[in-house]
Amino acid sequence: MDELAKCERVEMPRIPAPFWPEGEEKAREWLETDEKVRKLRSMGAWSDLNDRIAGFSPYFRSVEHSAQIKGSLLTRREKAFKEGRINLLSCSTTMEMGVDIGGLSAVAMNNVPPHPANFLQRAGRAGRRGETSALSFTLCKSTPQGEAVFNNPLWAFTTALSVPQVALQSGRIIQRHVNALSLTQFLVQNTNDEVFKVKICVLRTQTCLLPPIRGL
Repeated sequence: MDELAKCERVEMPRIPAPFWPEGEEKAREWLETDEKVRKLRSMGAWSDLNDRIAGFSPYFRSVEHSAQIKGSLLTRREKAFKEGRINLLSCSTTMEMGVDIGGLSAVAMNNVPPHPANFLQRAGRAGRRGETSALSFTLCKSTPQGEAVFNNPLWAFTTALSVPQVALQSGRIIQRHVNALSLTQFLVQNTNDEVFKVKICVLRTQTCLLPPIRGL
């Protein structure tokens, strides 16, 4: 029986996009012209079932997007998401502001955000780029906040948003700002416009309030 057995290593093709954004015709064109698919057909290793799976059954390709991921990798993932090669991002709260990941058709939250502003910022990510439809889904857990929002779905739209305030009563916070401003001025005056190439090691010591700096 060993003489009748024949094994051959083959390379499976990689589908260009999860959801074929250009439609089924593009999928059929790829199935007819891809060299790897043609070779597998001739070997009997690619059937009509493979065609249906590759061409007409959408799937999700998910990755993590959080502050725990290196910046260069995040950039590549955001680019792949915009191009449709990734269609599901598992995100931390860092996605609320400052990150442009293109158009979104749906946003799902696994709990109720602490404040209406957080909810509106996250839910508002969907439907910003002219999508014909957008969905925001929130899982309300069995907590006082989750149950309150479940019983009042309009919570984020009827609750008054608090105006941000700056408190100057904390000496520690004021000290940090003074330190940051002083360090900025020192670097600007002593690095010859090469401040972005400077590597600094900051040693924490006992803090004390600095006297006013002339010219600041």
